[in-house]
Amino acid sequence: MNIFNSDKQEMMQRIETLETNANRFNELHAICDVRHDQHIEHRRRIDDKIDDLLSTVKQILNVLQDNTPIIDRAKNNFITLDTLKSWSLWIAAISGAITIVYHLLP
Repeated sequence: MNIFNSDKQEMMQRIETLETNANRFNELHAICDVRHDQHIEHRRRIDDKIDDLLSTVKQILNVLQDNTPIIDRAKNNFITLDTLKSWSLWIAAISGAITIVYHLLP
């Protein structure tokens, strides 16, 4: 009879341990579910922000594409102005040198 009682006690301890483990698992599972829901919500907020950012970037790109001729013209005008400025400096330097040489010769 003692053998059956010891087996029963071992079995009861094992059942207690399994119940404790099951309760701990259920708690961890609940915590994991909460974190998972928080992660999903956080991802959704980030995705919404990224979508807003992408729409803003698309609007900027559309404005730039629509104004590409104006931007190119302005860039080319600055190149033309820079070229004319450098040419005028060269012409002024050469004409100044010619004037000095012309006045120095008797």
